[in-house]
Amino acid sequence: MKKVNEALAKQGCKFSPVEKSGNSYTFGADCEIEGTRIRSRSVMTVESDSAYKVDVTSTAGARSTKEVLSAKRLGDC
Repeated sequence: MKKVNEALAKQGCKFSPVEKSGNSYTFGADCEIEGTRIRSRSVMTVESDSAYKVDVTSTAGARSTKEVLSAKRLGDC
């Protein structure tokens, strides 16, 4: 995540500080890419030592999207 944010920052994106509340981490990004302002808000919730969920809501102009990622470690490779 750090490398992705560094690459986006080079393109002019600005990130809000990460806020922690209980087992959730919230942060946002504000970018302008090819003349379009894109804003996103992400909430990462730690469910256990081996599982987490990320909810991302983004808006670009009049369009908005919502993405949900759930991850769980199942075992060794």
